[in-house]
Amino acid sequence: MKTSLVLFILSLITTIGTSYADWEGIGPDGGELRSLFQSTQDAATIFGFSDYSPSRVVRTTDTGASWTVAGTLTGMEYCSAMGAGGTLYAGGGAEFYYSTNGGASWTTVSCPNTYFYDVTPHPTAASTVYGAGFMYSGSYYTLCFMQSTNGGASWNYTSVGPANSYGYSLAVSKTNPAVMFISGYAYTGSTYVPKIYRTPNSGVSWTDVTPAASSSESFSYTTAVSPVDQNLVLMGTMYSIYRSTNCGASWTTVAAGVTNPSGMEFSLADANLVMCCGDTVVYRSANAGLTWSTVSSGGVSSGKGTTALVLHRTSPTLAFLGSTDGLCRSTDGGQTWAMYNDGVHLCEVLAIGVTPSQPSRIFLQLGTQGIWLTTNNGTSWTHLTTPLECGDFCDIVVKSSDPNCVLALEGLG
Repeated sequence: MKTSLVLFILSLITTIGTSYADWEGIGPDGGELRSLFQSTQDAATIFGFSDYSPSRVVRTTDTGASWTVAGTLTGMEYCSAMGAGGTLYAGGGAEFYYSTNGGASWTTVSCPNTYFYDVTPHPTAASTVYGAGFMYSGSYYTLCFMQSTNGGASWNYTSVGPANSYGYSLAVSKTNPAVMFISGYAYTGSTYVPKIYRTPNSGVSWTDVTPAASSSESFSYTTAVSPVDQNLVLMGTMYSIYRSTNCGASWTTVAAGVTNPSGMEFSLADANLVMCCGDTVVYRSANAGLTWSTVSSGGVSSGKGTTALVLHRTSPTLAFLGSTDGLCRSTDGGQTWAMYNDGVHLCEVLAIGVTPSQPSRIFLQLGTQGIWLTTNNGTSWTHLTTPLECGDFCDIVVKSSDPNCVLALEGLG
Protein backbone atom coordinates (compact mmCIF):
# COMPACT_ATOMS: atom_id res chain seq x y z
CA MET A 1 0.00 0.00 0.00
CA LYS A 2 2.77 2.42 0.90
CA THR A 3 4.67 1.49 -2.26
CA SER A 4 1.61 2.20 -4.42
CA LEU A 5 1.05 5.54 -2.71
CA VAL A 6 4.67 6.62 -3.25
CA LEU A 7 4.51 5.61 -6.90
CA PHE A 8 1.27 7.57 -7.33
CA ILE A 9 2.82 10.71 -5.79
CA LEU A 10 5.97 10.42 -7.91
CA SER A 11 3.81 9.96 -11.00
CA LEU A 12 1.77 13.04 -10.10
CA ILE A 13 4.92 15.14 -9.52
CA THR A 14 6.36 13.99 -12.83
CA THR A 15 3.15 14.87 -14.65
CA ILE A 16 2.97 18.30 -13.08
CA GLY A 17 6.67 18.92 -13.70
CA THR A 18 6.36 18.29 -17.43
CA SER A 19 3.03 19.98 -18.09
CA TYR A 20 3.55 23.52 -16.88
CA ALA A 21 4.03 26.34 -19.40
CA ASP A 22 6.64 29.08 -19.37
CA TRP A 23 5.66 32.38 -17.82
CA GLU A 24 4.48 34.94 -20.33
CA GLY A 25 4.65 38.69 -19.83
CA ILE A 26 1.29 40.44 -20.17
CA GLY A 27 2.42 43.99 -19.51
CA PRO A 28 2.50 46.78 -18.89
CA ASP A 29 4.62 47.48 -21.97
CA GLY A 30 8.06 48.94 -21.42
CA GLY A 31 10.99 48.49 -19.09
CA GLU A 32 14.57 49.66 -19.42
CA LEU A 33 16.43 48.63 -22.57
CA ARG A 34 20.08 48.86 -21.56
CA SER A 35 21.43 47.90 -24.96
CA LEU A 36 20.05 47.77 -28.49
CA PHE A 37 21.55 46.62 -31.79
CA GLN A 38 20.47 45.66 -35.29
CA SER A 39 21.16 42.34 -36.99
CA THR A 40 23.87 42.29 -39.64
CA GLN A 41 21.97 39.48 -41.40
CA ASP A 42 18.42 40.83 -41.52
CA ALA A 43 17.61 44.54 -41.44
CA ALA A 44 14.20 43.92 -39.83
CA THR A 45 15.70 42.16 -36.81
CA ILE A 46 16.73 44.12 -33.71
CA PHE A 47 17.90 42.80 -30.33
CA GLY A 48 17.67 44.38 -26.90
CA PHE A 49 18.75 43.58 -23.33
CA SER A 50 16.99 44.24 -20.05
CA ASP A 51 18.61 46.27 -17.28
CA TYR A 52 18.99 43.61 -14.60
CA SER A 53 20.70 40.31 -13.91
CA PRO A 54 20.02 37.76 -15.27
CA SER A 55 19.52 39.86 -18.39
CA ARG A 56 16.59 39.01 -20.62
CA VAL A 57 17.32 39.11 -24.36
CA VAL A 58 14.43 40.28 -26.53
CA ARG A 59 14.14 40.28 -30.31
CA THR A 60 11.93 41.76 -33.00
CA THR A 61 11.92 40.42 -36.56
CA ASP A 62 9.50 43.02 -37.91
CA THR A 63 11.37 46.24 -37.09
CA GLY A 64 9.78 46.68 -33.69
CA ALA A 65 6.13 45.90 -34.39
CA SER A 66 6.25 42.81 -32.13
CA TRP A 67 8.76 41.29 -29.71
CA THR A 68 9.66 37.86 -28.34
CA VAL A 69 12.09 36.66 -25.69
CA ALA A 70 15.12 35.23 -27.50
CA GLY A 71 16.90 33.96 -24.40
CA THR A 72 18.48 34.87 -21.08
CA LEU A 73 21.99 35.92 -20.12
CA THR A 74 23.21 34.56 -16.79
CA GLY A 75 24.75 37.92 -15.82
CA MET A 76 24.35 41.54 -16.80
CA GLU A 77 25.74 42.92 -20.05
CA TYR A 78 27.17 46.42 -20.42
CA CYS A 79 27.47 46.35 -24.22
CA SER A 80 26.39 44.19 -27.15
CA ALA A 81 26.59 43.77 -30.92
CA MET A 82 26.26 41.28 -33.77
CA GLY A 83 29.29 40.23 -35.80
CA ALA A 84 29.58 39.99 -39.57
CA GLY A 85 28.92 36.25 -39.40
CA GLY A 86 25.80 36.52 -37.21
CA THR A 87 27.31 35.75 -33.80
CA LEU A 88 25.85 37.81 -30.95
CA TYR A 89 28.29 39.36 -28.48
CA ALA A 90 27.79 40.87 -25.03
CA GLY A 91 30.37 42.19 -22.60
CA GLY A 92 30.06 42.58 -18.84
CA GLY A 93 32.06 42.72 -15.65
CA ALA A 94 34.76 39.99 -15.63
CA GLU A 95 32.74 38.01 -18.18
CA PHE A 96 32.08 37.99 -21.90
CA TYR A 97 29.20 36.21 -23.62
CA TYR A 98 28.52 35.01 -27.15
CA SER A 99 25.66 33.23 -28.88
CA THR A 100 25.64 31.45 -32.22
CA ASN A 101 21.92 30.65 -32.23
CA GLY A 102 20.26 34.06 -32.15
CA GLY A 103 20.41 34.53 -28.39
CA ALA A 104 18.65 31.28 -27.42
CA SER A 105 21.72 30.13 -25.49
CA TRP A 106 24.96 31.82 -24.49
CA THR A 107 28.52 30.75 -23.80
CA THR A 108 30.14 32.53 -20.87
CA VAL A 109 33.86 33.33 -21.06
CA SER A 110 35.64 34.22 -17.82
CA CYS A 111 37.66 37.44 -18.15
CA PRO A 112 39.08 38.12 -14.65
CA ASN A 113 39.79 41.70 -13.62
CA THR A 114 38.36 43.17 -16.82
CA TYR A 115 35.26 45.21 -17.62
CA PHE A 116 33.78 45.48 -21.12
CA TYR A 117 31.94 48.74 -21.85
CA ASP A 118 31.90 48.58 -25.63
CA VAL A 119 32.09 45.72 -28.10
CA THR A 120 32.68 46.32 -31.81
CA PRO A 121 33.00 43.45 -34.28
CA HIS A 122 35.30 43.67 -37.28
CA PRO A 123 33.14 44.86 -40.21
CA THR A 124 34.05 41.90 -42.45
CA ALA A 125 36.09 39.28 -40.51
CA ALA A 126 33.44 37.05 -38.94
CA SER A 127 35.56 35.75 -36.04
CA THR A 128 37.24 39.01 -35.04
CA VAL A 129 35.72 41.21 -32.37
CA TYR A 130 37.14 44.10 -30.34
CA GLY A 131 36.29 45.57 -26.96
CA ALA A 132 36.89 48.69 -24.91
CA GLY A 133 36.88 48.92 -21.15
CA PHE A 134 39.40 48.69 -18.33
CA MET A 135 41.45 46.10 -16.51
CA TYR A 136 42.79 45.86 -12.98
CA SER A 137 46.55 45.46 -12.61
CA GLY A 138 46.46 44.65 -8.91
CA SER A 139 47.02 48.26 -7.91
CA TYR A 140 44.97 50.36 -10.34
CA TYR A 141 42.74 50.27 -13.41
CA THR A 142 43.90 51.13 -16.91
CA LEU A 143 41.96 51.91 -20.08
CA CYS A 144 42.11 48.70 -22.08
CA PHE A 145 41.76 47.47 -25.67
CA MET A 146 40.47 43.92 -26.00
CA GLN A 147 40.81 41.69 -29.07
CA SER A 148 39.49 38.22 -29.94
CA THR A 149 40.12 36.38 -33.21
CA ASN A 150 38.02 33.32 -32.38
CA GLY A 151 34.55 34.77 -31.95
CA GLY A 152 34.97 35.82 -28.32
CA ALA A 153 36.16 32.43 -27.01
CA SER A 154 39.45 33.94 -25.76
CA TRP A 155 40.87 37.45 -25.47
CA ASN A 156 44.09 39.44 -25.61
CA TYR A 157 44.32 42.67 -23.60
CA THR A 158 46.38 45.80 -24.19
CA SER A 159 46.66 48.58 -21.60
CA VAL A 160 46.33 51.82 -23.54
CA GLY A 161 45.89 54.55 -20.94
CA PRO A 162 47.79 55.62 -17.83
CA ALA A 163 47.10 54.40 -14.31
CA ASN A 164 43.53 55.09 -13.17
CA SER A 165 42.08 55.36 -16.68
CA TYR A 166 38.87 53.83 -18.04
CA GLY A 167 37.65 52.98 -21.55
CA TYR A 168 34.02 53.36 -22.64
CA SER A 169 33.82 53.57 -26.42
CA LEU A 170 35.48 51.96 -29.44
CA ALA A 171 35.08 52.96 -33.10
CA VAL A 172 36.43 50.91 -36.02
CA SER A 173 36.75 52.40 -39.51
CA LYS A 174 34.66 50.50 -42.04
CA THR A 175 36.80 51.67 -44.96
CA ASN A 176 40.06 50.72 -43.21
CA PRO A 177 39.44 48.45 -40.16
CA ALA A 178 43.07 48.78 -39.05
CA VAL A 179 42.19 52.34 -37.95
CA MET A 180 40.42 52.46 -34.60
CA PHE A 181 39.69 54.97 -31.85
CA ILE A 182 39.10 54.23 -28.17
CA SER A 183 37.84 56.86 -25.75
CA GLY A 184 37.25 57.17 -22.02
CA TYR A 185 38.80 59.17 -19.21
CA ALA A 186 41.64 59.28 -16.69
CA TYR A 187 41.84 60.39 -13.09
CA THR A 188 44.81 62.69 -12.48
CA GLY A 189 44.65 62.60 -8.68
CA SER A 190 42.54 65.73 -8.45
CA THR A 191 40.23 65.70 -11.48
CA TYR A 192 38.95 63.64 -14.39
CA VAL A 193 40.05 64.32 -17.96
CA PRO A 194 38.71 62.88 -21.26
CA LYS A 195 40.96 60.62 -23.30
CA ILE A 196 40.90 59.36 -26.87
CA TYR A 197 43.54 57.16 -28.53
CA ARG A 198 44.11 56.15 -32.16
CA THR A 199 45.68 53.06 -33.69
CA PRO A 200 46.61 52.78 -37.40
CA ASN A 201 47.56 49.11 -37.13
CA SER A 202 44.71 47.12 -35.52
CA GLY A 203 45.79 47.88 -31.97
CA VAL A 204 49.50 47.12 -32.20
CA SER A 205 50.31 50.69 -31.14
CA TRP A 206 48.25 53.60 -29.85
CA THR A 207 48.68 57.40 -29.87
CA ASP A 208 46.99 59.87 -27.54
CA VAL A 209 45.02 62.28 -29.80
CA THR A 210 42.87 63.92 -27.10
CA PRO A 211 41.68 67.44 -28.04
CA ALA A 212 43.54 69.98 -25.91
CA ALA A 213 40.35 72.01 -25.50
CA SER A 214 38.62 69.10 -23.74
CA SER A 215 40.89 69.00 -20.68
CA SER A 216 38.23 70.37 -18.32
CA GLU A 217 35.35 68.25 -19.66
CA SER A 218 35.73 65.20 -17.41
CA PHE A 219 34.66 62.17 -19.44
CA SER A 220 34.25 60.69 -22.91
CA TYR A 221 31.60 58.04 -23.35
CA THR A 222 31.47 58.00 -27.14
CA THR A 223 33.39 58.21 -30.40
CA ALA A 224 32.52 57.35 -34.02
CA VAL A 225 34.22 57.12 -37.42
CA SER A 226 32.43 57.97 -40.67
CA PRO A 227 31.46 54.83 -42.62
CA VAL A 228 32.81 56.38 -45.83
CA ASP A 229 35.87 58.34 -44.63
CA GLN A 230 38.39 57.06 -42.07
CA ASN A 231 39.63 60.61 -41.51
CA LEU A 232 36.27 61.92 -40.30
CA VAL A 233 36.03 61.22 -36.56
CA LEU A 234 33.64 62.44 -33.85
CA MET A 235 34.14 62.39 -30.09
CA GLY A 236 31.84 63.37 -27.24
CA THR A 237 32.88 64.65 -23.81
CA MET A 238 30.73 65.53 -20.84
CA TYR A 239 29.91 68.95 -22.31
CA SER A 240 30.98 69.04 -25.98
CA ILE A 241 31.19 67.20 -29.28
CA TYR A 242 34.46 67.39 -31.24
CA ARG A 243 35.08 66.73 -34.94
CA SER A 244 38.26 65.80 -36.77
CA THR A 245 38.77 65.61 -40.54
CA ASN A 246 42.38 64.36 -40.37
CA CYS A 247 42.02 61.12 -38.40
CA GLY A 248 42.34 62.77 -34.99
CA ALA A 249 45.42 64.91 -35.69
CA SER A 250 43.41 68.03 -34.84
CA TRP A 251 39.89 68.73 -33.58
CA THR A 252 37.18 71.38 -33.83
CA THR A 253 34.43 71.92 -31.27
CA VAL A 254 31.15 71.50 -33.19
CA ALA A 255 28.68 71.38 -30.29
CA ALA A 256 29.02 73.00 -26.88
CA GLY A 257 26.62 72.79 -23.95
CA VAL A 258 25.56 69.20 -24.60
CA THR A 259 25.14 66.79 -21.70
CA ASN A 260 26.82 63.38 -21.58
CA PRO A 261 26.54 62.34 -25.23
CA SER A 262 26.80 58.57 -25.67
CA GLY A 263 26.12 55.87 -28.25
CA MET A 264 27.18 58.04 -31.19
CA GLU A 265 26.39 56.42 -34.53
CA PHE A 266 26.68 57.32 -38.20
CA SER A 267 23.89 56.11 -40.46
CA LEU A 268 24.97 53.46 -42.96
CA ALA A 269 22.08 54.52 -45.20
CA ASP A 270 23.06 58.21 -45.16
CA ALA A 271 26.65 59.00 -44.18
CA ASN A 272 25.71 62.62 -43.42
CA LEU A 273 23.27 61.58 -40.70
CA VAL A 274 24.71 61.01 -37.24
CA MET A 275 23.06 60.89 -33.81
CA CYS A 276 23.88 60.22 -30.18
CA CYS A 277 22.01 59.93 -26.89
CA GLY A 278 21.94 62.60 -24.23
CA ASP A 279 20.61 62.20 -20.70
CA THR A 280 17.04 63.05 -21.76
CA VAL A 281 17.43 64.09 -25.42
CA VAL A 282 18.89 63.00 -28.73
CA TYR A 283 21.61 65.04 -30.46
CA ARG A 284 21.31 64.99 -34.25
CA SER A 285 23.43 66.14 -37.18
CA ALA A 286 22.43 66.07 -40.86
CA ASN A 287 25.84 67.19 -42.19
CA ALA A 288 28.24 64.54 -40.89
CA GLY A 289 28.68 66.18 -37.48
CA LEU A 290 29.44 69.71 -38.65
CA THR A 291 26.42 71.21 -36.87
CA TRP A 292 24.03 69.73 -34.30
CA SER A 293 20.44 70.09 -33.11
CA THR A 294 18.82 68.90 -29.88
CA VAL A 295 15.71 66.75 -30.25
CA SER A 296 13.29 65.60 -27.55
CA SER A 297 13.45 61.83 -27.11
CA GLY A 298 9.75 61.52 -26.38
CA GLY A 299 9.85 62.46 -22.71
CA VAL A 300 12.07 59.57 -21.62
CA SER A 301 15.64 59.31 -20.46
CA SER A 302 18.10 57.57 -22.77
CA GLY A 303 20.51 57.00 -19.90
CA LYS A 304 24.06 58.25 -19.42
CA GLY A 305 26.82 56.10 -20.82
CA THR A 306 24.61 53.68 -22.74
CA THR A 307 24.77 52.66 -26.40
CA ALA A 308 21.05 52.10 -26.84
CA LEU A 309 20.69 53.82 -30.21
CA VAL A 310 20.14 52.15 -33.58
CA LEU A 311 20.09 53.94 -36.93
CA HIS A 312 18.53 51.53 -39.41
CA ARG A 313 21.25 50.32 -41.74
CA THR A 314 19.14 50.41 -44.92
CA SER A 315 16.60 53.15 -44.19
CA PRO A 316 17.75 56.73 -43.51
CA THR A 317 14.39 57.58 -41.92
CA LEU A 318 14.11 54.81 -39.31
CA ALA A 319 15.87 55.00 -35.94
CA PHE A 320 15.33 53.37 -32.54
CA LEU A 321 16.24 54.43 -29.02
CA GLY A 322 16.41 52.20 -25.97
CA SER A 323 15.36 54.11 -22.87
CA THR A 324 14.45 53.71 -19.22
CA ASP A 325 10.81 53.45 -20.33
CA GLY A 326 11.32 51.04 -23.21
CA LEU A 327 11.61 51.61 -26.94
CA CYS A 328 11.28 54.88 -28.85
CA ARG A 329 11.07 55.10 -32.64
CA SER A 330 11.67 57.83 -35.19
CA THR A 331 10.32 57.59 -38.72
CA ASP A 332 11.78 60.89 -39.95
CA GLY A 333 15.50 60.38 -39.44
CA GLY A 334 15.56 61.35 -35.76
CA GLN A 335 13.73 64.68 -36.06
CA THR A 336 10.86 63.45 -33.84
CA TRP A 337 10.48 60.46 -31.51
CA ALA A 338 7.57 58.54 -29.99
CA MET A 339 7.20 55.52 -27.73
CA TYR A 340 6.99 52.25 -29.68
CA ASN A 341 6.65 49.77 -26.85
CA ASP A 342 3.99 47.23 -27.86
CA GLY A 343 5.15 43.83 -26.72
CA VAL A 344 8.29 45.02 -24.92
CA HIS A 345 7.83 43.38 -21.52
CA LEU A 346 10.94 44.12 -19.49
CA CYS A 347 9.50 45.89 -16.47
CA GLU A 348 10.69 44.80 -13.02
CA VAL A 349 7.71 44.18 -10.73
CA LEU A 350 8.47 45.31 -7.17
CA ALA A 351 5.01 44.99 -5.60
CA ILE A 352 1.59 43.55 -6.47
CA GLY A 353 -1.74 44.39 -4.87
CA VAL A 354 -4.85 42.34 -5.80
CA THR A 355 -8.29 43.66 -4.89
CA PRO A 356 -9.96 40.89 -2.78
CA SER A 357 -13.50 41.80 -3.85
CA GLN A 358 -12.49 42.35 -7.51
CA PRO A 359 -9.61 39.94 -8.35
CA SER A 360 -9.28 41.26 -11.91
CA ARG A 361 -8.36 44.67 -10.44
CA ILE A 362 -4.60 44.60 -9.79
CA PHE A 363 -2.07 47.26 -8.81
CA LEU A 364 1.62 47.00 -9.77
CA GLN A 365 4.70 48.93 -8.69
CA LEU A 366 7.32 48.74 -11.42
CA GLY A 367 10.96 49.56 -10.85
CA THR A 368 11.47 53.22 -11.88
CA GLN A 369 8.26 52.94 -13.97
CA GLY A 370 5.67 54.07 -11.42
CA ILE A 371 2.34 52.54 -10.40
CA TRP A 372 0.02 50.76 -12.84
CA LEU A 373 -3.54 49.44 -12.64
CA THR A 374 -5.44 46.80 -14.60
CA THR A 375 -9.13 46.07 -14.14
CA ASN A 376 -9.22 43.17 -16.59
CA ASN A 377 -6.44 40.80 -15.48
CA GLY A 378 -3.74 42.52 -17.53
CA THR A 379 -5.51 42.89 -20.87
CA SER A 380 -4.96 46.64 -20.58
CA TRP A 381 -3.09 48.88 -18.14
CA THR A 382 -3.38 52.44 -16.84
CA HIS A 383 -0.41 54.44 -15.53
CA LEU A 384 -1.43 56.02 -12.19
CA THR A 385 -0.14 59.17 -10.57
CA THR A 386 2.81 58.52 -8.26
CA PRO A 387 2.54 60.14 -4.81
CA LEU A 388 4.68 63.25 -4.48
CA GLU A 389 8.16 62.79 -3.02
CA CYS A 390 7.67 59.05 -2.95
CA GLY A 391 10.02 56.34 -4.11
CA ASP A 392 9.12 52.83 -5.27
CA PHE A 393 6.65 50.81 -3.19
CA CYS A 394 7.72 47.46 -1.77
CA ASP A 395 4.19 46.29 -0.91
CA ILE A 396 0.61 47.15 -1.90
CA VAL A 397 -2.53 46.03 -0.05
CA VAL A 398 -6.19 46.66 -0.99
CA LYS A 399 -8.75 46.66 1.82
CA SER A 400 -11.12 43.69 1.52
CA SER A 401 -14.21 45.63 2.60
CA ASP A 402 -13.39 48.78 0.57
CA PRO A 403 -11.74 48.35 -2.86
CA ASN A 404 -11.03 52.08 -3.00
CA CYS A 405 -8.81 51.94 0.08
CA VAL A 406 -5.27 51.11 -1.08
CA LEU A 407 -2.31 51.03 1.26
CA ALA A 408 1.33 51.01 0.11
CA LEU A 409 4.66 50.67 1.87
CA GLU A 410 7.53 52.76 0.52
CA GLY A 411 11.20 51.83 0.34
CA LEU A 412 12.82 48.51 1.23
CA GLY A 413 10.26 47.56 3.83
